[in-house]
Amino acid sequence: RQVPQVESRIADMAIGTRKKKRASAARRRDRLMLALHDRLRQLNDPVAIQTAAVQVLGEHLGCDWANYSEYDEDYAHAIVRSEYRKDGAPSLAGRHPIEPSGQFIALQRAGRTVAESDMVTSHLVAEDRRASYLALPLRAFVAVPIVKDGRLISSLFVCLKRVHAWRQSELRLIEETAERTSAAVERALAERGMRDSEVRLQLALDASGLGRLAWRVEQDRVEPDERMLSLLGLPAGHAFSFRDVLRKVVHPGDMRCCVDAVARALDPSGSGTFREDIRVRHADGSERWLS
Repeated sequence: RQVPQVESRIADMAIGTRKKKRASAARRRDRLMLALHDRLRQLNDPVAIQTAAVQVLGEHLGCDWANYSEYDEDYAHAIVRSEYRKDGAPSLAGRHPIEPSGQFIALQRAGRTVAESDMVTSHLVAEDRRASYLALPLRAFVAVPIVKDGRLISSLFVCLKRVHAWRQSELRLIEETAERTSAAVERALAERGMRDSEVRLQLALDASGLGRLAWRVEQDRVEPDERMLSLLGLPAGHAFSFRDVLRKVVHPGDMRCCVDAVARALDPSGSGTFREDIRVRHADGSERWLS
């Protein structure tokens, strides 16, 4: 009669142990994501972002290597630029030959995470490469692919000197780090593109004498550059709304066409374009045409 009770207590203990393990894994994940966020948020260079990410991940997991490997056009080489390594672990930075038609690259190009417990016995490793991994030694690894527009761009590698069966919680941490880092790199590239575009736009404006402004429609707030203020005949640093423009700047004879053109531009079914030639009145009484 006591056997079911003993079995029930054992089952309860097992459930309690699993819950504790899940809670511990959740805390580890939160610590890693917080550390990653703190390190990446101030960075705007893609290589610096990747370097910081592998540093945080490598220290968190206690691995021997963590790096980002990029691929050349024909997938014949992997190029390691961003690297973390434990003290005493040799650097893996540089250009490394790979088999472009091999199973590893095929899996990575398909967006599949590859986790191997032992490189020396892995079917993904060519026989003539096993000795080089033993020499490092490099035994277990995980590779998470970064695929953009259908093309394999790079992989996040985590490597150990010892044979290791990777747990699902570890794989999820590595994959989430890859996702977070990829998003940060995309943000940095977008911001760099915006800065480059901003420079080109400003050069064009300077050469042509054009001005520009942003109109925050919902708040009715107009944000002009200095040249636009000059074209409108307003002093530097002047803040105003679109209503102010109509009342104080636009010539009364052009006010109706201006209002109608704005309404058409804001119409969801319209072209979204405002393009008009209007007269503006300056404080000294002079008038100018603006396109």
